[in-house]
Amino acid sequence: MGLPGIDYEGFFNAIMSASLSAILVIDNQLRVLHASRSFLATARTTGSDMIGRRICDVFPVAFWEGGFDDRIREVIGSGARVLRERISHRMPGMPQRIYTYSIGPLPLCCGGRAAILVLDELTDLPAAIGEARQAQLRDESAAEGGEHAAAERRALEAQLRQAEKLAALGMVIGEIAHELRNPLGISSAAAQLLKNRTVSAPMQQECVEKVIAGIARASRVVESLLCFARPGRGRETTQVDVVELLRNALMFASGEAAAGVTVSWNVEGPVDAPAASFCTDGVQHLLELVMINMIANAFQAMPAGGQLSLAIRREGEDIAVEIGDTGCGIPETDLPRIFDPFFTTRSDTRRSGLGLSVSHSIVQQHRGGIAVRSRPGEGTLFVIRLRASAAPQG
Repeated sequence: MGLPGIDYEGFFNAIMSASLSAILVIDNQLRVLHASRSFLATARTTGSDMIGRRICDVFPVAFWEGGFDDRIREVIGSGARVLRERISHRMPGMPQRIYTYSIGPLPLCCGGRAAILVLDELTDLPAAIGEARQAQLRDESAAEGGEHAAAERRALEAQLRQAEKLAALGMVIGEIAHELRNPLGISSAAAQLLKNRTVSAPMQQECVEKVIAGIARASRVVESLLCFARPGRGRETTQVDVVELLRNALMFASGEAAAGVTVSWNVEGPVDAPAASFCTDGVQHLLELVMINMIANAFQAMPAGGQLSLAIRREGEDIAVEIGDTGCGIPETDLPRIFDPFFTTRSDTRRSGLGLSVSHSIVQQHRGGIAVRSRPGEGTLFVIRLRASAAPQG
């Protein structure tokens, strides 16, 4: 139930006008009912020309080859959601374009069903990488062995590395833009409604809350990016008890645990000297953030219950912290990407997809490392290795 007096039609229209994402409302005949200002600007058309058109006439053929229409029908028919999927196409003579899209169900006032499609373009340079790889292969097959060939090969390798760096940078920039667009778009729409002096008091309160929430969301993304870029070891470095660190992290992350989750502990090391065995030199709140992220991820992977396993042991000069779950596991194809910024398979909009990236960066700054083992349906085990302190501080 909504708050009394809220003009939801006005709110909807404000979002469609202010959102930086391309948004379409599509009926069960796959016809366009509404289009956001951003979509109309990108398509270089007007609302009167777009309304009523079938989306097969709106999007390139490459969209349909990926089952795009079936996904929309599925959402309308079942009420399921499609979140952050990617699709690409290439127009003749143009570079490849990559998009991310989400589709959600939308009930109509007449009792019918529709879908709302949110589309964002991601910057990418796969063509540059592909062309560099092809050039490298041609060079290797046509002119092996000579000094000239070796020099050209080194130049092509440098070109390839640069193209890969640019592609990665472009993808991250695109993801950052996506993560910031949504909260900023909602905040902008709510702020525009606040300019209307006839808006009711409950609507004003809801708009203020949406502005505050949007700014907070954008701020969390920025803070995570700063933490990812420079975790900042330095004067804050102290000797940290890893056992106590893990206990605190479990307490902070316990709110993510579903009913039926149990926790097992296993600490291996000399009982008479725990401080000497399980202390590392580092920034306590950053290392605590790593453990919180890892434990929260484990809890989120077990929405129907399961077991969280926590273990700490000495391995030579290192402290190994194991955080495991009996949840859904990670597909093998996703494992190489789990530490990429913004990569996530979850639909929770509170999550930015930066948790593992930030954790990986922090651990590396502490001269450590993170490894992962996972099987779909069997669970996941993260192993965090930190350098043990030389001696306990008095």
